[in-house]
Amino acid sequence: MKRLRIYIDISVIGGCLDKEFQNVSRQLIDKFKQGEMIVVISELTTLELKDAPREVRNIVRDIPEKNIEYVELTEEAVNLAGKYIAEGVIGKLVDAEHIAIATINRVCGRVSELELQTHCKLTEDSWIQFCKP
Repeated sequence: MKRLRIYIDISVIGGCLDKEFQNVSRQLIDKFKQGEMIVVISELTTLELKDAPREVRNIVRDIPEKNIEYVELTEEAVNLAGKYIAEGVIGKLVDAEHIAIATINRVCGRVSELELQTHCKLTEDSWIQFCKP
C-alpha cells in the first residue's frame, strides 16, 4: 500500500508543544515516526526550524529520515504563489508559498495550524480519513 505524503509547516511541529494542539499534532508526528505516512518538509519549513527552539527542532529529528521527503521552493512554486496572492486567494506570501509547494509536489494533504484548529478533536485514526486525497 502506498503511504500518504503529507506536507506540514512549522505550526504543526510547534503544535506538539502547545497545550491546545499537542494531542493531534503528536498523533500526526507519531504516524510519521512509525512510517505510516511520509512527511513532506519544504526548505521554507527547514529555514523556519533553524530559528525555532531546540525542543521544536528535536521533534523533526526524531522522525526517521526514510519517512521524510524534502522539497524545494522552485521557480514554479514561486510563480504559483504569486498568482495566489494576485488573485486574493491567500493573503500572506509565506502561506501562499507553502501551499504552492504542496500543490506542485502533489502531496496527499497539507496540514497547518488552521487545520489543527479546525480538526483538533480528531481521534488518532481520523488522520487517515482527513488526509485522504
